[in-house]
Amino acid sequence: MTLGSWNPLDGSETVAYRIDPELLARCAAFAAAGHWTALPQWEKDNLPGSACQMMKLDAATWQPVLEPLDEATLLDLVRFFTVAEQQLPHWHGGDKSPVIWIARHLKKHGKPLARDMVLWIKGNSDNRFLPNGPIL
Repeated sequence: MTLGSWNPLDGSETVAYRIDPELLARCAAFAAAGHWTALPQWEKDNLPGSACQMMKLDAATWQPVLEPLDEATLLDLVRFFTVAEQQLPHWHGGDKSPVIWIARHLKKHGKPLARDMVLWIKGNSDNRFLPNGPIL
């Protein structure tokens, strides 16, 4: 008898989550309002159940979505994803958190996160990878 693992996908089909720019705009608007205690209910009322999949997407998936966004929106998304990872079940990003990809995007465009923002992230998250990602 052999043991193996069953994969419902045979390799010829891939299922990928697509980041919806409208959904990101709603997340950024929520973060701008700053009503963090309302986040769990807001998520239930305003986001599809699959939205938490954004937390595990790679940098290549995020890059084209981040390009058209202005700095203020990107910073709102940093706040949103930082708090969402902390407060919402299934929103764990770890070393693939969108916060990392956004921070790298900002740095690449000559606008690294300000010290106050880095301190805010560290104060509102227990994800050791935020905001810069893994060392290696």
